[in-house]
Amino acid sequence: MRVRFLLTVVLNCGCVTLAAAKSRGWDSDGPGPKDFVSERIKFTSAALMLSPSKGIALGFELENRSESPLWVKLIVRGKDSVIVCDQAAALVSKGRATIVCPSDTIAPEFVYPITVEIYPDSTMASVTERGGTQVRFRKKDLDELGVLKAATSLPRVYKDVVYKKKLGLATAVFGQLGPPSEGTLTASSDGIEWKSKKQTVHVPAAQIRAVKIERVGPRSTDAWVVVEYDEGGASKLMVLQPSAFRGHGPDDVPNIFASLQAVAGER
Repeated sequence: MRVRFLLTVVLNCGCVTLAAAKSRGWDSDGPGPKDFVSERIKFTSAALMLSPSKGIALGFELENRSESPLWVKLIVRGKDSVIVCDQAAALVSKGRATIVCPSDTIAPEFVYPITVEIYPDSTMASVTERGGTQVRFRKKDLDELGVLKAATSLPRVYKDVVYKKKLGLATAVFGQLGPPSEGTLTASSDGIEWKSKKQTVHVPAAQIRAVKIERVGPRSTDAWVVVEYDEGGASKLMVLQPSAFRGHGPDDVPNIFASLQAVAGER
């Protein structure tokens, strides 16, 4: 199984989830939950996740394929059969739910057995169905996620970052060329600051409403980190992109995104 799951951060749960596009994906490698056979439930995704407060986690999105509500329990075992996750979720008819299992000690290339138990009601007294599956993650994915986790530790400073006030066609085509020029981006618990020789823009953490990644084309350089914030009762944007000509270039987009999400999560 090699299905790519793209991630984004949802502030109300404080974690990187499987729900939407915009960043990188770290999905289960090899045979696993997507291959689980059941008439009642389906694993729509199984991937590594990241929470600025809880760290790295295993994430499972499940879909109820039946006409009745179900309760699903997952038991994940690590080395020496130690239980690393024992959590349940309620699924409405034809609905989906995500189970998150925080675990900063995920071993690369290790096969984690999973016991799946399905119950007909919230008492979870009688098992309707029991089965098994597994997850395994590559060392490369865990290393990448470790870098992203480090980006959530504040303060973080990024040099050579382009700033714009809006994201549109002109920004997509000429964003790396026109003024304002490149500057230094600082993410701290107080807020977000972008500073060049001629201009400083500061957004207090309390004024941030959303942080997301917007793509204006298919190239890696078409991804911009967009901060939505309030200022004097007006809604404004801080549109950011690492320089394509120096530094890490587009590779820093997910790191900047994670850092600014951590700032928003400090509220």
